Amino acid sequence: RSTAAAAAASATAASDAHVLVEPELGDGVLGVRAGWTRADGHALDALTLTYALSLRNTDALAREWTARSDPRSASYTQWLNMSQANALVAPPRDAVRRVVAHVRDADARAARIA
Repeated sequence: RSTAAAAAASATAASDAHVLVEPELGDGVLGVRAGWTRADGHALDALTLTYALSLRNTDALAREWTARSDPRSASYTQWLNMSQANALVAPPRDAVRRVVAHVRDADARAARIA
């Protein structure tokens, strides 16, 4: 049997374990899908989610990098610092505020914004 087939068989066996499903998220009786078993208690103490927003102005950053790498350019070797690069490509503040509000509305216990 191939490695892929063995991995698939192993994953299938592992999927037979108990699965926690919140009632409002499932589509079966009490939110448990057909063939699943509802477990008591919580298998996880914490769940870490990462939200990534699209960068903006990446074309401008590429132009800046190209110009600052070109010996014929007046800005040659005048590199942007991290704050300048972030200011150029960071998502709009309003988009960040909307994501943070969404996470807080979901009753997240802790949030770290980077």
